[in-house]
Amino acid sequence: MQKWIGWDKSKYVLLLGFLLIGSYILYIALFKANLGPCFRFQNATVENWTLDQLYDTNSKPYAKITTFIPGAPPTYKTYTPFSLANFSNLGIAATTSLYLVSGSKVKSADIYLQSPDLSKDKNFQGIVGFSVDVRREFFSPCGDPANSFFAQLQLKIIQKATKTEHLLFEKNKTGGFVFHEIKLATPYPLRWEWGKTIILNDKTILKQKDYLVKQLRIRFTMPGYISNGECYYRGSWKIGNVCVTK
Repeated sequence: MQKWIGWDKSKYVLLLGFLLIGSYILYIALFKANLGPCFRFQNATVENWTLDQLYDTNSKPYAKITTFIPGAPPTYKTYTPFSLANFSNLGIAATTSLYLVSGSKVKSADIYLQSPDLSKDKNFQGIVGFSVDVRREFFSPCGDPANSFFAQLQLKIIQKATKTEHLLFEKNKTGGFVFHEIKLATPYPLRWEWGKTIILNDKTILKQKDYLVKQLRIRFTMPGYISNGECYYRGSWKIGNVCVTK
């Protein structure tokens, strides 16, 4: 299993990998049998992943953020500061050179990196979880506010009996949603395993034969409105090594 090889760290610390090779071999021996297919992004493309942006985290109903366009009359349009691209055949990155939300009521914002439709791909069915490597290189020159940058793992399925779609979120043992805090320039190997059954919001229990896996999703949450324009954010949210578990 390739984890954090190359794009998460400088080539000058490659020697560390050799020092850890014993643990790596043990890891492979213990877990390789449970690995399914992966998105490695080694072909200079985004492998049909898409970017969905930019949402007001606290809006009800949940809605995309608009930005003010001066003119006569002035108008508003959906704000799309990020673009998605492959980087170095090692992963994909949602990148912006200027992130500046104009609405002062927007305290927090979300983007989503989404896999292609997997519902007709037998290799991605019957899975019990998935993992992804995450790294934030999205920053402000004024520093990071505390507790403002998070990743959440999500899964979209199709219930076969009703042909309806359901969006599921990583939860902890008490049923609370899991949000992983993502610090700047720090590698995070995230993993979510839901097991062989899924419980929907209406308490319906689905076994693996009862649903199709449609999409893997990673949600990134970040600050919204910035009062000081000189502190605007720029940079990337990066993912790599997206692997399912069987």
